[in-house]
Amino acid sequence: MKNLNKEHFEFLLGLKDGADIFGFKEARLGREIKKYAPSWILIGEAMGEYDGAERIPYYGALATRQGLRGAKEELEKLAAMNNEGMG
Repeated sequence: MKNLNKEHFEFLLGLKDGADIFGFKEARLGREIKKYAPSWILIGEAMGEYDGAERIPYYGALATRQGLRGAKEELEKLAAMNNEGMG
């Protein structure tokens, strides 16, 4: 995944059970994943109920099985590359 990095993969692993995305940085990461690996993430309406008096999330997101598997594989590749560079 040339256009995605460790930060994207770690973010995706955090979406195993789904989450509402409130932070700008996290919202950007999710949209980038959707752009470069669309089958890895589902983005839709917020999962929680918000009355408008509190912060409202950008969207709700859920990592797909393919996304979780892909993110784990990419993190393992990165870790292996880092270990090779240390030897």
